[in-house]
Amino acid sequence: MSLNDPPQDPLDRLKGITPKLEREAAELEAGSSQDTKRLIEGLETSKENLQRLLQFVEETKHADNHQVVLEKILDCALDIVKADRACILRLDGKNQLDVVASRVSSDRESLIETDSLAISQSTLEDVLSGGQQVFVEHASEDEAFRNKNSVAELNLEVIVCIPLGRHEHVQGALYVDSRTAASRLDQAEGRGMLEALASQAEVALHRLEERERLIFQNESLRELVAEEVQFENMVGRSDPMQALFKEMKRFIARNVHITIRGETGTGKELVARAFHYHGARKDQPFLTYNCGNQSNDLLQSELFGHAKGAFTGADQDRPGLFEAANGGTLFLDEIGEISQDLQTRLLRVLESGEVRRLGETKVRNVDVRILSASHKSLEELVAKKEMREDFYYRISVITVKVPPLRERGEDILLLADHFLEKNRSEGERPYVLTTEAKRALLSNPWKGNVRELNNVLSRAVAVADSNLITPQDLAIRPTTDLPSAHFQTGKLKEYLLQVEKQCIEQSLSENSHVVTKTAQQLGMSRQNLHARMKALGISKAK
Repeated sequence: MSLNDPPQDPLDRLKGITPKLEREAAELEAGSSQDTKRLIEGLETSKENLQRLLQFVEETKHADNHQVVLEKILDCALDIVKADRACILRLDGKNQLDVVASRVSSDRESLIETDSLAISQSTLEDVLSGGQQVFVEHASEDEAFRNKNSVAELNLEVIVCIPLGRHEHVQGALYVDSRTAASRLDQAEGRGMLEALASQAEVALHRLEERERLIFQNESLRELVAEEVQFENMVGRSDPMQALFKEMKRFIARNVHITIRGETGTGKELVARAFHYHGARKDQPFLTYNCGNQSNDLLQSELFGHAKGAFTGADQDRPGLFEAANGGTLFLDEIGEISQDLQTRLLRVLESGEVRRLGETKVRNVDVRILSASHKSLEELVAKKEMREDFYYRISVITVKVPPLRERGEDILLLADHFLEKNRSEGERPYVLTTEAKRALLSNPWKGNVRELNNVLSRAVAVADSNLITPQDLAIRPTTDLPSAHFQTGKLKEYLLQVEKQCIEQSLSENSHVVTKTAQQLGMSRQNLHARMKALGISKAK
């Protein structure tokens, strides 16, 4: 058994105590006065130990702070043995002893000081290597201990060391010592209780390590998520993306509800994560839910939770997303898909900060920031009476728009390199787009936006025979209206100029040759568009 496998109930070790006390009580009738006195004293001590153990169990049965539990284990051990010092040690990843908890019952120096390590280098090493328990009542008279430097230097008489774990899986120890001999150590139930406490220490240490592991994983995930949503990692040099970044930085610290607009696949959830992980609620939960194509009953159950028996299949109480996200952020995608009845319930939560589970009358207070997203025009939904106007204004205190990929053409190759690197396994050579592959990417309409681009490049990495990505790997074709039929390697610059010219001319035509509208559609400033038109020989009037 190791610390990774919680030990059996430690109180099982004390099952023999009660029969022993009963036998000793029976002996009182026939014993001499001296025997009677000895037995009475023993029974009193046993009673005190049992009461102390029961007190310990009562104090720790609901404790969730495992460090406190370890310290209470040591307090109980000190009381049972009437010792001076106690500590719990564990072996770290480098097989070095680490004091995870220590207690003293006098003014002696802390066990974390160097004098405690002298014990670690002798008694502790023997216990950890052999897995055997040590109970020494008179160390100064014991041939195996009296010549140890630590025993002599610290004037130790009582030494108790119980391994945590078994045999080759020993990973720590409960250690107790004292400068004065303790009369309680020679009683079997005293040793049994120390063994029970050691088992409790195994449980607490196991839970402490599990908690530390989860905290480490949680922190690592937070760091990873925070790194993923850094503005500098949201690839985009185009004017529309720079405008989006500017808006996000402006509103990032404002604790208001925000609606994120944009076509499917533009990265609305990534924007929502950036708002959360750069704001004041970054250390609180961030939960997401897609409201599209969900029944009204399911949406209510997911958002508000339900009581046991609220409907068929509700076999237990279940909190909703509002409760789970309390203190943090709830991102509701496709908010335009929900019914007006649900809009009314959501509006009540947003106004009062109160939720009530389905099938309950109890009201619970929540503090949740709502970030919503939709690919639809919410204004049109309001005009069509499909969305409540008061609900619209409540969720859209601030609105930001994520541009489609067709409006940020200069970001396509930047995004392509980003996704290729993201999909590259450790140790692999960097993937490189051939000239033809770049042409194919630039000429694709990308109706699925950034999500489609990511999927195309992920597939390309999976099927590519080398680190060179070809159009065949991309499995997309250039649109027929672009000048690609006679494109040759080494002529990329000329080709791109042709593509740029045709894109500008097409956009001008679609916008009745209004330069301002054309610039907005192309994702560039009016001044830059004028400059490119002049360089490419494009006339404004047609």
